[in-house]
Amino acid sequence: MSIVEQIGYLEGLAALDSAIRGLTEQLDKEQSALEGVKGSLRDIDAQLARDRQSVVEMEKTRQELMTELRQHEKLIERSRDRLGRARTERESQAAEREVDELRKLGRDRDEDIRRVVGLIDQARASIVQGEAKQVELRAQLEADPSGASQAGAAIRAELEQKTKERAALAAKLPARILRRYQTVSARRPVALAKTHDGTCLGCHIGLPPAMFHQMLSRTQFEECPHCHRIIWYEPPPAASDAEGEGG
Repeated sequence: MSIVEQIGYLEGLAALDSAIRGLTEQLDKEQSALEGVKGSLRDIDAQLARDRQSVVEMEKTRQELMTELRQHEKLIERSRDRLGRARTERESQAAEREVDELRKLGRDRDEDIRRVVGLIDQARASIVQGEAKQVELRAQLEADPSGASQAGAAIRAELEQKTKERAALAAKLPARILRRYQTVSARRPVALAKTHDGTCLGCHIGLPPAMFHQMLSRTQFEECPHCHRIIWYEPPPAASDAEGEGG
């Protein structure tokens, strides 16, 4: 197999590898988006559970405060009765102080009840919002039970096709060249480079003159001593056009 044929296969392999990397990145983004939806749903489920438990506990507190308030009201009525039956100034003053203290406690309990009711209303509003968001996120997941969007399915299909094409193309290359390509690809995304005039077009550093002179025959690949890409000589575009016209 001539080096020109191998160059064609290597360039085709590099193009496929680039396409496969791009598709894999797209697929990763799709998967990340899906995991983001699942994570948001888990957070909302947990928040709803906390809000519902909070409402239960606050309702219990409200009932206890209302029971306490009713008890204060009964105590106030008894104190008023004692005030009405007071026979001395001392008894009357003591009963009045007791009524005032009970009224203050009653006002405090009433304020506590209003505050708890406000918190309950906030928690219930949060539950309503959370349930709406929960329905929205579940609809996104249930739209495709497999957990993959249509875009994700298309990307997977294209990725599978590109992978098959790559395997078929790789099989055409000599094993030694393929191993060399894969070794370089593992270190850098672009494993190939050309030179027209003795400068590596991958890293843009000049090659040793002796190496460049040997490459002019186009009988074998070399390795750029600077970036370590697989490199070969390719006539400049103008020279290639001129050769074509002369043929």
